[in-house]
Amino acid sequence: MAISWLFLLPLGATFIRFLAQAFPRPVPLYMHAGIQLFTFILAIVGFSLGIYTSEQNDTHWTNKHQKFGVAIMVLFFLQAPMGYIHHVNYVATGKRGLWSYAHIWNGRLVMLLGIVNGGLGLDFAVIKHKSFGVIIGKVDKKWAIAYSVVAGIVGLLYIGGLVGKALMDEAKGSKREESHGSRDGGTPIQTQP
Repeated sequence: MAISWLFLLPLGATFIRFLAQAFPRPVPLYMHAGIQLFTFILAIVGFSLGIYTSEQNDTHWTNKHQKFGVAIMVLFFLQAPMGYIHHVNYVATGKRGLWSYAHIWNGRLVMLLGIVNGGLGLDFAVIKHKSFGVIIGKVDKKWAIAYSVVAGIVGLLYIGGLVGKALMDEAKGSKREESHGSRDGGTPIQTQP
């Protein structure tokens, strides 16, 4: 699950947000959708294994990680249909609409909550099977610290990328206005010699 939430989900978001200009259309869309679909499948597998393990250990619905995980998976299930509706509307109008922002912000929320819930789930990383009575492993504190550090780095990189992209888009918009007039089609901007 950590690979899905810490690496693949942010990677898929990165393709559509930051690398759209680096590849011809529709490559970024297909990369985004493909990575996110693969991540979703891994999350379903991890979610299913979590339910199975908690049933085997009589720990089902006993802590926040499990309840939080169900809510996150519901939001994750909604992400693909919202993305499809966004894409259809964007192709038709050339603009973002309500579904665009719902898809973008739900995706960011799912990513953030998934990463946080991964940290909460480290306590469940003790693999014990009732039938065999075997404890395979318990997460050492150093792994929890490592997870937290990686989560922090991924979060800072993603937020830094969002801010950087917004600043670059703003700079491009300003240059476009100076060379072509105002965006609203009104009086062109006069520049001083």
